[in-house]
Amino acid sequence: MIGYVIFSYNKLRRSLPAHNSRHTRLRRAGKSTAEKVAITRKYREEQYEKLLDAVYKRRGWTPNGVPTLERLKSIGMDLPEVVEVVKPLQ
Repeated sequence: MIGYVIFSYNKLRRSLPAHNSRHTRLRRAGKSTAEKVAITRKYREEQYEKLLDAVYKRRGWTPNGVPTLERLKSIGMDLPEVVEVVKPLQ
């Protein structure tokens, strides 16, 4: 699991502009330390959300982390009891 997340993170990271890109440096120029920390935190949280969305989509889950009915069928877990629990969360 952890290897898959790291692989997905690295793949996503390569597709995004570098954190120290000119754009990022310009946004932080002339800011206080607290403002820089807030900008960096916001950037990292946005990247984490993108990674999470990519991982969920690749696994066949909804944006809330619940397996889709199609995914359950593909792995043979489309039992009535499971579908009853998962269906309202779709």
